[in-house]
Amino acid sequence: MKTLQPFSSDWNPANLRTLLNRTMMGYSKSMWNEGSKLSREEVVNTLLKKRSVPEPPVNIDFSDDPYVKIGETWVNKPYPRKNKEAVRFRRNSLISWVIHEMTRKDALIYPKMILFWHNHFPIAKVNDLRFDYDYYILLHKHALGNFKHLTYEMTIHPAMLRYLNGNKNTSRNPNENFARELLELFTIGKGELAGEGDYSNYTEQDVQAIAKCLTGWRDYGYFSEERSDIGSFFRTNRHDKSTKTLSARFDHEKIPNLEEQEYRRVIDIIFSKKETANFISRKLFRWFVGSDIDEETEANVIQPMGELIFDSGYEIRPALQALLNSQVLYDEAFCGSIIKSPLEFLLPLYYHISFELDDQSEKYFQGFRSVYYTTNLLGQAFFNIPQVAGWKAYYQSPAWYQHWITTTSLSNRNEYAQRLLKINTRFDESRFGANMLQLLEEFEKPEDPTELVRELTLFMLPKPLSDEQIIQLKELFIPGLPDYEWTVEYNQYLNNPSDGKLKRSLNDKLKFLAYNIISLPDYQVI
Repeated sequence: MKTLQPFSSDWNPANLRTLLNRTMMGYSKSMWNEGSKLSREEVVNTLLKKRSVPEPPVNIDFSDDPYVKIGETWVNKPYPRKNKEAVRFRRNSLISWVIHEMTRKDALIYPKMILFWHNHFPIAKVNDLRFDYDYYILLHKHALGNFKHLTYEMTIHPAMLRYLNGNKNTSRNPNENFARELLELFTIGKGELAGEGDYSNYTEQDVQAIAKCLTGWRDYGYFSEERSDIGSFFRTNRHDKSTKTLSARFDHEKIPNLEEQEYRRVIDIIFSKKETANFISRKLFRWFVGSDIDEETEANVIQPMGELIFDSGYEIRPALQALLNSQVLYDEAFCGSIIKSPLEFLLPLYYHISFELDDQSEKYFQGFRSVYYTTNLLGQAFFNIPQVAGWKAYYQSPAWYQHWITTTSLSNRNEYAQRLLKINTRFDESRFGANMLQLLEEFEKPEDPTELVRELTLFMLPKPLSDEQIIQLKELFIPGLPDYEWTVEYNQYLNNPSDGKLKRSLNDKLKFLAYNIISLPDYQVI
């Protein structure tokens, strides 16, 4: 049912799978099993728990950074602009840290929400890694918080000032870049064209007036080798001190000279309009449920969720709580309707094949850098979104999520999975590689090949496969062999778990099965 009313059917593992797939960047079989013991409300409340700000990335082993000792963080140190190796190390440190944060088992919904806000308030090619880091922390801080307060801070954040030329916006030469995107993409949205320069929610007059309101802001610390801090500041001599008049869309509101508080007055006016709440409501719906917003969905989901957001003063958590508990999230019509983004494809892989890396090993950092650079190759570069509107999959109709998939990107996705599975698995303390035998410890009937395949596909895919599809996968798993062959071999392993040759043989078969599941079209969707 397309309604925000609470889900009223019996809560079952299939519903839990839908909820976890839509809210997390992968989850373990044990997490799913534990979640099965909880009610829907308990799972949602767990997902929405507040997380503290993570510890910053540190210099692991690079001894040539002139400002940072091994074991220290670099986020509050001068920028080594003349030392290309130090810059490269810091970049690798940041991207490994970001991917690590996204894969933490206690991260819950935070990675999905940080990615949501990154797509909503995008930046690209800011280049100073301290600006990128501080921007990420801002997204984390407000991931489940207040949309209006996030907009306050984002408007004058040094990374955004750099990205949309807010640092060049002066009284003598007003720059409309940020003002235009603030209205069109970040808050109230255009609406239907109502006339020349009138987009029904705002007009060109508003863009021009708001650009003047935002004059005078600058960033500091960019690429600086002299100072360790970064931030923004207001210069009154660059600010337009005239009274600005908005259009009828904002009730001809007049904004006098308020100096460094003027940007807050602008945001207050925009957020006084309910359409701003409806605009973010639609974006949340497309992020978690599906792209199809028909009249029924608009009336029964978008508008009620917009009311929740507006009435709470733009708090996001209550609206998300309602959406994740709602009938519409579990509507069969939406299940499997979202094509995974590159990160949504790559990160759950590690859970699905039980691929573990020691947190302090060099291969750990190499592995997560590999994820980062692969997402770049697949079209989802963190800190470098290609358009100010975000990734096409979330704003460009009618294709929507189909933008993630091309013949080349699909091939690259499967190639990455294949490379990951081909890594020689170690069963010692280094825990490097896919240890799928460990995954089977959470299964109910791992000794039964048919039930093993069924349970693995239920864990990896958004919907159950048909019996015929299960049999086809089993034939690939144990080709031409009777079921008892696997049962005997698996029981031999249970009786002698230290037999390295047997472990590798069984694990290789399981990895081949996993790859055949990953190769299914079903694996590309949630």
